[in-house]
Amino acid sequence: PLPACRCAVQDSACRSHTLVFTQPDAATAKAVVDALAARGVQVDCRKRCVRFGFGANHSAADVDALLAALRGVAAAAGGAAS
Repeated sequence: PLPACRCAVQDSACRSHTLVFTQPDAATAKAVVDALAARGVQVDCRKRCVRFGFGANHSAADVDALLAALRGVAAAAGGAAS
């Protein structure tokens, strides 16, 4: 899950507070969601995309927790996370 990801804004006029990481397939996306949930991070997936939504109720500590969880998921999968 979450192998080397690339992030690009598809259309700069259509931005939101959601980060989306496309995975190889829907099963991989679901595995990422489950792995993050096991680390206390709630995200969702649609088809093969893992979606991270941010809102006014999220703090810097929430973002730090997300980054730590992502590092843990990537490490467990044998991937690199920085």
